[in-house]
Order: sequence, then structure tokens, then C-alpha cells
Amino acid sequence: MFGQNKPRSYAIWAIPDKDDERALHEAMGAVGAAFPPHVTILRPSGPLSSDPERMVDLVHRAMDATMLQRAVVEPDVGGEGGSKPADAPMSESDTQAVLCPVDPRSAASLVAMRTALCQISGDEALPYAPHMTLLYGDLPQQQRQAAAAAAASALEWPRSVTVSEVAVAATDGAPNSWEIVSRIKLQ
Repeated sequence: MFGQNKPRSYAIWAIPDKDDERALHEAMGAVGAAFPPHVTILRPSGPLSSDPERMVDLVHRAMDATMLQRAVVEPDVGGEGGSKPADAPMSESDTQAVLCPVDPRSAASLVAMRTALCQISGDEALPYAPHMTLLYGDLPQQQRQAAAAAAASALEWPRSVTVSEVAVAATDGAPNSWEIVSRIKLQ
């Protein structure tokens, strides 16, 4: 299932259904994103972060514990007619990301999934703000600010996104090399 030259770092993502994925991919591409649309659930620390087989098992166990099913999440949007990220904030961490917050009330099932993942794995349950990453990389602040402004003012976003899968994704290297290595369908 996983190749011999596996990347060293993996994350657990919530993946939108195909229609929402297409719409998000188009909008994200306009700000420069070169990776699959997703809501980040967990980027584990320690040995778990480099063990995709264990992460898949962990996802199944957490899904059983939370009874996670298909979910509809709402990007934190504003504006009339179309939807736009409300603030498209830039991360202040070393990730240098531009993020679209997800309304935490609509993401309660994903928050529960993250909590279960942390409890089962023993990973530290750091504060969690559900979000979609719009742009990620070692970019000048001016470029990140321009992307955040474009996302907040010009792009059309779905008002809601149906999450139909949980995935384990290889997130080593440049964002354009990130790839989903395992998908788990939600009922």
C-alpha cells in the first residue's frame, strides 16, 4: 500500500466530495495552491507522523469511536451572492500559510474526530481551529498578503462543503508534491 521511499511526514485530512473538491480546487488555484483541497484534522507529532499504516488504523479506530459520518462544514464566509473567506488570515507560525477558517460549529464532528485521534494515539491535543489551507510555503510576506486579499475579496467559495472522506496525506517537501496516500470513505 505504501512505497519503499515513503515521505517522512503525514497528516490526516477531511476531503470534500467531488463536486465541492472541483470548486475548491479552482478557487484555491487562483491564489496559487497546488495541493488537494482539504480541512486539516491532525498533523501528528513524534513517531506517529512518519507511520502512515498506523495512521490509517488510527483513523478507523477514531471513526468507530466517534461514529463519524459524512459532514457538511461551512467555510467562514462573508459577502452576498457568492461566498468568500471572511478573513483569509495568514498564519503567524513558521508554516507561513494563508488559511480559510471553517466555522467550528459546523465542524463539530471533525473536532470530535481530532479529539479521538489524539486520545487514542496519545498525541498532544493542542488547540484546534478547523481550517482549509489556501496557500502554504516559504513565501515573502507580501505574496502571502496578496493571496489573502485575493481570497477574501475576489474568489467565489462554496457556502458549505460536504466532507465525504478522511485521508492520510504525505506532506513532506513542497506543497505541489503533497499527495493523498490512503482514503477512508465516510458513510
